[in-house]
Amino acid sequence: MTTIDTFEDFIRIMDENPEWLEAARSRLLTRELLELPQVVAQLAASHQQFVDSANARFDRLEATQERHEITMARIAETQERHEITMARIAETQERMRETQERHESTMARIAETQERMQESQARMQETQERHEITMARITETQARHEITMARVAKTQERMLETQARMQESQERHEITMARITETQARHEITMARVDETQARHEITMARVDETQARVQETQERHEIIIARIDETQARMQESQARMQESQARMQESQARMQESQARMQESQARMQETQERHETTIARIDETQSIMQRDLDFMKGDHMEMRLQGRIHGLLAERLEMRRIQVSRALYPAGDQTGFMRGVEDAFDEDKITSEQYKRLMRTDLIARARRTKSSPWTYVSVEVSNQLDRGDVDRAVDSASALALVYPEAESLPAVYGSEMSDEDRLYAGARGVEVFLIRSQR
Repeated sequence: MTTIDTFEDFIRIMDENPEWLEAARSRLLTRELLELPQVVAQLAASHQQFVDSANARFDRLEATQERHEITMARIAETQERHEITMARIAETQERMRETQERHESTMARIAETQERMQESQARMQETQERHEITMARITETQARHEITMARVAKTQERMLETQARMQESQERHEITMARITETQARHEITMARVDETQARHEITMARVDETQARVQETQERHEIIIARIDETQARMQESQARMQESQARMQESQARMQESQARMQESQARMQETQERHETTIARIDETQSIMQRDLDFMKGDHMEMRLQGRIHGLLAERLEMRRIQVSRALYPAGDQTGFMRGVEDAFDEDKITSEQYKRLMRTDLIARARRTKSSPWTYVSVEVSNQLDRGDVDRAVDSASALALVYPEAESLPAVYGSEMSDEDRLYAGARGVEVFLIRSQR
């Protein structure tokens, strides 16, 4: 049996029995001290990997910064050209405004001309109505004239009958005179009868004369009526001639107005074509400006995301009092040092998250984890980065935090947004949804 009296005896026995050395080491040293060489080696390897990754990242950052400066110079040049173009557009719009004013003046004169034409048409309508009234009166007069003519015809018939009776009486008188001549001898005897017959004849002649006077008076009145009818017809013909002349003038005026309207429509068509060309040019300029703005916003967002990776530790420590901060994923990851990707992949394979939630996490600009104290659970912070923050960024940060809560149910999830500008209304919306807002002053 071997006896150990001194420490030198213990060392000698260990040298003689190397297999005892490991058992003694495991008894004398703690597990942490036994694993310390391996840990130191791993730490050195990780540190070297981190240094290499940081150097590569700084190299890429410097190259990106140079490209960004070149792009900003091009954007400044493009902005100058855009300002010149906008000045030309403003000048063109001023000319278009002057043209529009001249067009409005022309339209006002045309409207005034149309009003005068409407007044003239109203007067013509009134003249036409008076003419129709006159024609109605003439028709009524002609009807009365026809009645009068019918009466004159009847009077003439009665006069003819009277003349026929007078002719018949004269014939009888001649027969009577012949009989008187033949019966001259009996004249004395029948003188009394002749005297009586002559008296009756005189009475009849008086009646005939009276009838002839009445016929003459009727003819005179008829001639007066005919003269008035002729005068009325002459006035009516004169009125019709004036109306035809007025209609001719109106047709000529309408023709001139139609010609003026045709010229105005042609001018409007040319103006519309010019305006459409200007609108097309403005639309192209707006589209170019929108593309430039999107490119500029993308570069600003890209630059802000790179800046955020260097500032996330300070922001979380200062604003949220967090420690032991680790960047799990960013837009330009240098490695999955926290096993974040493995956890997300496992959650997706186990159907803890949907395909949309998996894609949302992959599109999240930056995800970091930290602890408030040494014993507190991990807190995963999902950050959406944009130069101009809005509600869309807030909603995406909330969706990413909700997906993280499913991947790591034992940890806390915090949504956050990072940018240079955000409206007061959107900030209230972010506060209502529990989203932390990090605003920085933009550098130009």
